[in-house]
Amino acid sequence: MQNNPICTSVEQSQRLIGLRLDVNKADFYYILRRNSEPRLALLASKVPEGMLNSIPAWSLSALINQLPQFINVDNTDYCLMMTTDRVVYWNPNKDNLFETTQDNLLDAIVETLVWLIEKGEI
Repeated sequence: MQNNPICTSVEQSQRLIGLRLDVNKADFYYILRRNSEPRLALLASKVPEGMLNSIPAWSLSALINQLPQFINVDNTDYCLMMTTDRVVYWNPNKDNLFETTQDNLLDAIVETLVWLIEKGEI
């Protein structure tokens, strides 16, 4: 059975936060309990600062909304394409600019966002 997570894991969230992905676009939060065990919570709004110790997390749709549809490199446009476990920025006349295949689409998008941030594309 394929693993289809509902949102980024604590580790993925911390990685994206460290790369300065916009936490205001997170739509889930891990609430850290007194024993520091993270518990996933779907909240209608951002956790008020200081009220709870929390870690932002992103759903698949929140991550997809942060991916640019096109990237232009050296005057060549590359188009975003996705399958159930793969993300590609491609141009039919060139080699793929970027490609990753992971266990599921959410993991592939996390890797894509890391690449995009590190390359300065977002």
